[in-house]
Amino acid sequence: MKKALFALFLLISASLFAQSELERKAQKGHVEAQYELGAKYHEEKKYKEAAMWFEKAAKQGHARSQSNLGLYHNSILQPQDPK
Repeated sequence: MKKALFALFLLISASLFAQSELERKAQKGHVEAQYELGAKYHEEKKYKEAAMWFEKAAKQGHARSQSNLGLYHNSILQPQDPK
């Protein structure tokens, strides 16, 4: 039981470290980290945060971020007309 709990603790710690490392790189302007962070927020359905990171990467010429940002502005971030 102790080994299983320790293994779980290590997995959670590694995940939190990886996330904080990704955020650190993104905040420093690393374009691929910005894209990956945007994708992570998208998976979590945190669309405004995702759009913010896609925009930062898009401004640096990151093609996938530019594409995602275009999709966001045309669908996710626009209010839907019920008619």
